Amino acid sequence: MAHKMTRPSTGAPPISQARPCPQNTANHVILDLSEDEARLAGLGASRVVHVDRSRQPTTGDRVWVELVRHGSTQRLVRSYALDGGWVTLSTPGSSAAAIMRRRAEVLVLGVVTDTADCPGRAA
Repeated sequence: MAHKMTRPSTGAPPISQARPCPQNTANHVILDLSEDEARLAGLGASRVVHVDRSRQPTTGDRVWVELVRHGSTQRLVRSYALDGGWVTLSTPGSSAAAIMRRRAEVLVLGVVTDTADCPGRAA
């Protein structure tokens, strides 16, 4: 009899799909984070984040990324740092272990930004 293999839980709930920017700005989306994911992203109580999909991240940015962890594809919001071809994704203000991957192993989906930075935002 074959045994069903299960993957270990990562402890982080999945991020729901992005929705269009309310200003209909190209390359900008909104993410609705669970309370746990917002905490792991270092966002406190803020559970809705605006993402600029056209920006390239720099060290210190908070990013929305896709990577393979524990045998499955995951999307996460984490603090980004690049050093010598290695990306570190960390949880600000937490003792949670940082994720380290080669730059080519991390797909950056966008940079989390303030909604005021949206170019289509009405004044």
